[in-house]
Amino acid sequence: MSIKATWGTSDPEEYLVGHQMTVTTPDEVDLLIARLGDPNASAASLVHANRPTVIDTEGYFGAAGSEVVDHSVDVCVRDQFGYLIYSSPEHDHAYATAVGDPLSPKAISDQSEFAAGTGLPLETLAAALKEFLLTAQRPSCVQWQDA
Repeated sequence: MSIKATWGTSDPEEYLVGHQMTVTTPDEVDLLIARLGDPNASAASLVHANRPTVIDTEGYFGAAGSEVVDHSVDVCVRDQFGYLIYSSPEHDHAYATAVGDPLSPKAISDQSEFAAGTGLPLETLAAALKEFLLTAQRPSCVQWQDA
């Protein structure tokens, strides 16, 4: 089982640097969270290698007829909180965010916006990502709400 994480960081000169990491172990999940804790890091898009692919008949994610992943997972670390957005066919492709600490602030990234109150303690984020790594399913160790 593996997860491919893709994210960017911006340097003081406003250059965006792209990053990729393949996560295959629980220890690597912790390393990913540490890297996303960089204040200049964007949210990461996660793709699980053991999830199915589907044909994008309408061309929403590239050329019509191309093969795309069946899920969407974004993760962000801000102010010692971790944020998750998840969508998959098992949940009608509806986007859901984790129910988090009511005191967690809103988090904005270049590609995602996470509402206040959806931030998780980093230990809970780690548990959720480790569960996703092992099961390829939406983590059940957190509660979910419509995004």
